Amino acid sequence: MKRMIAKRKLKRSCECCNRGFAKGDVFYHERKVWTFFDGKNDVVMGSDHTKCPRCHYKEQESAKRYSVFRENCQHDKREFIEEVWDYIPGEAVMEPQYDVCRLCGKEFW
Repeated sequence: MKRMIAKRKLKRSCECCNRGFAKGDVFYHERKVWTFFDGKNDVVMGSDHTKCPRCHYKEQESAKRYSVFRENCQHDKREFIEEVWDYIPGEAVMEPQYDVCRLCGKEFW
């Protein structure tokens, strides 16, 4: 996301906490644009993401803490382990393939 300073009062607000931006306030802005072909025409779509510094910081810190947690996940409680099922090749029957921890995403074969 790009760090910007409001040159005037903005009509947009933070997408997390709905805080408005006055002249001189710092905010983070990102625009994503997608193009795809729908069969007849090329379609262009875009979306804007605006965040205040507080929400932007909280998101970054949360990502850092989660990456540290994923390395130290103990997988102790069975309630967070999920069994993944998949089809047997050539048949219409499913069988269990592996277990996965829903907290950190680690797979157990």
